[in-house]
Amino acid sequence: KMAMTRLRSISPRLLSHPRRFFNDKSRIDRLLRPNELSPSALDLEEIDVDLYVAPQSILWAPAGGVGVFGGQVIGQALHAASLTSQDHDFELHSMHAYFLRPGNVNHPIVYTVKRTRDGRSFLSRTIEATQRGKVIFECAASFHKREECGINHSPTMPNVPPPEELEEFDSERLVKSLLKRSYNTKFEEDFMRKAAILQAIDKPFAIDVRWVGKNLASPSPSEPRSLVWMKTSKTLPNNPHLHRAVAAAFSDFFLIATACKPHGIGFPSPKIEVLASLDHSMWFHSPFRADEWLLVDINSPMLSSSRALSFGNIFTRDGNLAVSCAQEGLLRFRKEEDFVV
Repeated sequence: KMAMTRLRSISPRLLSHPRRFFNDKSRIDRLLRPNELSPSALDLEEIDVDLYVAPQSILWAPAGGVGVFGGQVIGQALHAASLTSQDHDFELHSMHAYFLRPGNVNHPIVYTVKRTRDGRSFLSRTIEATQRGKVIFECAASFHKREECGINHSPTMPNVPPPEELEEFDSERLVKSLLKRSYNTKFEEDFMRKAAILQAIDKPFAIDVRWVGKNLASPSPSEPRSLVWMKTSKTLPNNPHLHRAVAAAFSDFFLIATACKPHGIGFPSPKIEVLASLDHSMWFHSPFRADEWLLVDINSPMLSSSRALSFGNIFTRDGNLAVSCAQEGLLRFRKEEDFVV
């Protein structure tokens, strides 16, 4: 079993200078990755019982986003919840979350976990994320002791080419191509500034992405569906909790952006004023590894009142449905008169 380090005491001097404490990367406890020295986007520091912090040094804001990447917050929250489960027979099976305020990349995020219930078959946890005394995120997570059942059913994985036959997604090349044919708008300067952030889209999570068909940047109208293979670029430790936390981060990348496809608006685009997660739910069905290829199948059936609804299924390479997810997000577009023809 993986050893987990707990900080039993914190120097009063450090507590009197919290910014110095949070900025010291050497103090980031790799709770789910005890043998790793390099920082990860999901790393947390345990500062007291059921109290964790994510230092601002690892927080990331995507291009076009209004704050810290929602997938990173979800992954960190589930990371924190899993650390309060002492019984490794319990596996995360569902989570339901609300994004209440945008996270600020310039301040650490503090996660407080409440042990709502410890039962024989289920564990329940409530996670609250705060910055500077204000709640930015709330999440309820449930863990289940795995049971064997002889009666099962699940959907069939879409028939798509294997990832080896598809082109590797190059975010830097995407940015350059977008800037070459950039929309002629008064927001172009802002778009170029944010493009620098997009170039690092795979760095916080080191993700390998292979699109089935056109990626989200295509401005050609199409059905609101996305198919994409994803995995981490590096091998992860053999900890199921970590793989679920990483998959939670995966799930937030393309769900709401898929709602742009029927309207001929690529992502990213200066036509998008706001794209932000409002709520997010996930159900974990079967074992998987986030460092092995996963097929993400996304469908967005509704966009109304600036709220987009999307559903996703995540399959293992051998066709098992591993995760289901649903998300509603805020999607606002700039008015046509803001653009110069």
